[in-house]
Amino acid sequence: MKQGRHRYYRLASAQVAHGIDALMSIAAAGPKRHHPVGPKEKDMRLARSCYDHIAGRLAVVMADSLSGRGHILLSDEGALVTEQGKAFLVDFGIDLNDGTRSKRPLCRTCLDWSERRHHIAGHVGTALFQRTLELGWVTRRTDSRALRITPAGEKGFRDIFCLPAEWREG
Repeated sequence: MKQGRHRYYRLASAQVAHGIDALMSIAAAGPKRHHPVGPKEKDMRLARSCYDHIAGRLAVVMADSLSGRGHILLSDEGALVTEQGKAFLVDFGIDLNDGTRSKRPLCRTCLDWSERRHHIAGHVGTALFQRTLELGWVTRRTDSRALRITPAGEKGFRDIFCLPAEWREG
């Protein structure tokens, strides 16, 4: 399966899986390598733009929140906005009818490279990004795709999206 620039493959059998596990065990026994995470990479992992939507830990915890509260149903194959979710998004200031003029999916998942979990893309993902920019919750950095979360954003994400206080720690 191809998703963005990544390709995913299915293993042919359980025997192949056992072989890969054995190779991973051998590799893990080798010398440890230290790869310190730089400050830019840390910022990119926290929050960044992914094409036209939010990615990183922020996007994954937002998706978890929306899913956990029954606003969006997430699966590996895609995403579906519930009636309750439509009401939440409209109350948040997102015009869902704006996406009906496009061939683009209303809501879909996008695999996050840093978290290896899904975040929200499609019209809803773009609209969430645009709305958080309008509210001043996030700002774009001029030198990278990393986003800066403002103090208003810290409060807004916590209050509106019910993010836990320790969400930044992963």
